Amino acid sequence: MRISTFNALLATVACQYNPSELSGLEKIVADVQEKCFSYIDTALSCEPPASKASKMKHRIGKVLDDAIWHESRGKCAALNARKRRSDDDSSSSDSSDIELYIDYADDLDDLMMLGLQRAGSSNLKLINRLQAQCSKFVEKFVEADEIANCRKQGAWKKRIEFLVEIVGIMKNICLKANSDTSGY
Repeated sequence: MRISTFNALLATVACQYNPSELSGLEKIVADVQEKCFSYIDTALSCEPPASKASKMKHRIGKVLDDAIWHESRGKCAALNARKRRSDDDSSSSDSSDIELYIDYADDLDDLMMLGLQRAGSSNLKLINRLQAQCSKFVEKFVEADEIANCRKQGAWKKRIEFLVEIVGIMKNICLKANSDTSGY
């Protein structure tokens, strides 16, 4: 009985999901998940890193879900207290550059997946592009205005950047394994 109730609830939620209706932070989180999860699936193609892919996705998802939860509960609301270093906008990156890159990256997604299918195996150039996309979207998440006042913003930044770095290390293990088996 519980399983059928859960499935009905899940189906209701799935029908209500519409990416165009997501709020600012939720859209950023959905983009991070889409880009980073495709990067993880593509980069971790050998054993043992392939067995760790679901764990890495889960860990990244937990960080993102925690940020959404804090923002939805009002824990990231602006306080009247002094803001540290957030008053200085000169150090922030130009958002128009990020938006331009995001538009370019979205157009490349279909081409890269087609190239991956034709190659039959992971392509170094493709994996590096996916890694760059993931890093850019993670940067956009970390610098999001919605979580700028959260006390845990620094912890989220360290954790998610560490996880992306670990995926990069495991990616290198797979690339080395692929180069050893191909005879180069």
